[in-house]
Parts: sequence; structure tokens; C-alpha cells
Amino acid sequence: MARSAQDRLHLGAIVTAGPGTGAFGAWRYPSSEQFRFLDAGYYQHVARTLEQGKFDLIFFADKLAVPGRFPRSVEDNLRNGSWGAAHPDPLLLLASIAAVTERIGLASTISTSYGAPFHVARAVSTLDHLSKGRAAWNVVTSTEDSEAQNFGLDKQRERGNRYDLADEFLRVVFGLWDTWEDGAVVMNRETGVVIDPSKVRPLNHEGKHFRVRGPLNLPRPPQGYPVIAQAGSSDRGRDFAARWSELIFTPQPILKAAQEFYDDIKSRAVNQGRDPNDIKVLPGAFVVVAESEGLAREKADLLKTFIDPAAMRTALSSMLELDLSEISPQTSASELLAARSVQGMQGHVDALAQIARADNLTLEQLGARFAHSLTFAHFAGSPVQVADQIEHWFRSGACDGFIVRPSYLPGSMEEFVRLVVPELQRRGLFRNEYEGRTLRDHLGLSRPPHGSWRKRFTQSSHELDLEVSASA
Repeated sequence: MARSAQDRLHLGAIVTAGPGTGAFGAWRYPSSEQFRFLDAGYYQHVARTLEQGKFDLIFFADKLAVPGRFPRSVEDNLRNGSWGAAHPDPLLLLASIAAVTERIGLASTISTSYGAPFHVARAVSTLDHLSKGRAAWNVVTSTEDSEAQNFGLDKQRERGNRYDLADEFLRVVFGLWDTWEDGAVVMNRETGVVIDPSKVRPLNHEGKHFRVRGPLNLPRPPQGYPVIAQAGSSDRGRDFAARWSELIFTPQPILKAAQEFYDDIKSRAVNQGRDPNDIKVLPGAFVVVAESEGLAREKADLLKTFIDPAAMRTALSSMLELDLSEISPQTSASELLAARSVQGMQGHVDALAQIARADNLTLEQLGARFAHSLTFAHFAGSPVQVADQIEHWFRSGACDGFIVRPSYLPGSMEEFVRLVVPELQRRGLFRNEYEGRTLRDHLGLSRPPHGSWRKRFTQSSHELDLEVSASA
């Protein structure tokens, strides 16, 4: 899917709430400030830097447990400060960021497996109100048994069951957002009316998983509905994303596979009766940039020296749902991963398999690649070289933009904004100024009318039967 010269790409940044980033051990980089991971000012500075660079959004992933899939992995993950080992609540961080920024979108992961629709509808709507229309919800179903065990379960639900629950969860949340019509808040000093009760209705939802009366005790969000993001890459996950999402985060390290994923998602959107332009596909991009190619190479080499092999094996074991401690590091990674299916993050496993096949890597080599840049596209070099790589993917129909993964914070994002953004702007690829105030404005998405989400759906054998009062 080739692009015209007038098309503009979108940029987000994924920031880990905690000591980790996209490169294992990068908190040890000399100028890293990741030791400040419990300081609101640290995250506010990163967000303001991204806003200076005119980024569409800042995005916080989330994990609801200290990772611990295999023996000793809890201990190893704590020792190494792995993702999830120390993890402030992203929604609270975003609320603090909303107070010191004006335009940048604010996205948080929230799991449908271990929450209540009313709580999520209220929390995300509150963020949308506080930020004047900049909130996004990254919908996940959670992937690890360690998370399930923090919520009264022995293990995570099977993928299909998780998506069934998530589908109903979102229907309830959207229904709650629509229990208020636009203009319901009156605040008329003369009549004394605060809210027009004729514009607020109950939900009266009774489904397989949830029973929710409503209405929500908060007006309809400024964006109509906050932007919905999703990252599922399994077949069921892609269908779910095509139905619900407006923003898709995806691990796509290989250009050809990214193009195939992009075309597949857009086709599924059409099959759902949606305009494919209303879904923005943003692969992850791990970027190492410096003033010259040589300096970028030196930086990348230094970052690699901070990788702990034990942390690398533990993280890869968790991702693959396979204890690698008894498997030879010289095992062919592509053979090990051939057609491997997991109940967790299938998209990342598929991306690892792509990397392994492309370079014929051993398990040890794949672990090193994973520890340096996860499962994302890897762009490195001078500002011109990085911009060339970004433009090539964008012009080749592989994406609508990127979610940039920093190596160390805040420096790597400061460098991207200082070095790469001006080059993208010079080429006409990226905005020079924000043209609107809401995240929907940044993404080129219209504000949905009240009740419009129901029009996305057609009857199918796996759809849940949602009962909503006619007035909701």
C-alpha cells in the first residue's frame, strides 16, 4: 500500500513505569535517570520533551505482577529490575502528566481480565476530562499466570475465553460512556439545575460475565469515546483489534511481515464495516541515534555491555512460556520456535521467530537481540539514517507511524526529539505544530456521535448478546 507525498506519519513513545526500558540494563547508562522511577517529575519531564517534539502520544504499558513464570524467575526479575518488578500505576502517572502538558495524548494499559467495567469507564473518562480530551486506553487481556494469581485464580484464562470476556467488557464500558448524552451538564444558576436528568439513562446490562445497572456517574468523555488501542497479534487478537481499536501497537521487526500485518488489519477493518483509515497501525521501533553513525554504533555497543545474561534468559523464558535453563544456548532458535503457540504474547513470539529465521540465530544470539531491542524494528545511526529507515517503512505501506521505544531515559528521547524529529519535519513527514487539542485531532479521527459504537457490529455466531435499554 504505497503512500502519497502528502501523508503524515504518527509518532508515539512507549515509556516503562519503572527502572526498565527497551534495552536490558540500560538504567546503568551513565546519563540515565531511571533511578527516579518513583518521582513524578521524571515522567513529567519525559512527557514534556515528547510534547516539544509534537508526538501524538506517550504510552505506558502495564503488568499486574512481579514476573515469575519459572523457578527463581521472581528472584531474578527483582534483582534485575525487569519490567513489572517495580511498576507504578500508569493511570496515576498520566494524571500527573496531564497537569503539566497541553497537547500530547495519554495512553495507559488496563486489563479486562482483572478489573470491573464501571471502574475502567470512570477512570479513563476522568483522565479524558482532566486532560481535555487526550486519553487513550490500551486494552489487554493479560498474559501471565503470576498476574492471575494476584486476583484469585490459579492460572490465566485460555485466550479465546479472555477475548470473549474482553468483548463484553468493552461493550459495557462504551455503553456506560453513552449513558450520558452530550450537553447533559446544565449548571444553570437561575433554575438551579445541575444535570438534565432526561439526558442520563441507565444501562441495565446483563450478560455472561457482567451485570451493570448504570448510569456512569460522570458526563460523556470530551472525545466522545477515549481512543481505544490494542496490541493483539493472534488471529483472535487481530479480529478484536479490527472491531474495537483505533490505534494498534504491534511488534514487527521485519519489513515484509509488517506490510502483511498492515494489509491484514486494514482488510479486517473493512470486513467489520469500518473505514480502514480509522485504524492507525504503529509498530514498535527501538531507536539508537547520535550525531554520526560511528557515535551511534559506540552507544549501541556500550548499551550491550550492560545486559545480564541471566536476565536475558529469564525474560526470554517468560516470553516463550518455556524454561530455557535446561536447553543448550546453541540450539537453533528458528527450529525451537517453529509453529510455537503460546497463551500469552503470541505476537512477540511470532516476531522472535521472524528474527531467528532472518539471521539463522542460535537461542543465545536471539536472547542477545531480544535483550537489546526486544521484538521491535531496530533503527540506528545518524539522524539522516534513522529518518531514512522510518520513511522507508512508512512509504512502503508497513505502518501509519511508530511507537518509539527508548533505550535509556530521558536522554534517548531527548536525542530523538533533537535529532530525528527535525529531519522528519524537513522531509514533510511529520507535523511542525499540533493542529488540534485532542488525541483524536492528532490521529485524524473524528469525534464519534453518541451511540455510534453499536454501528460497528454485525451479527455473527461468536457475538455476545448485549442487552441495553433503548434509551441508553
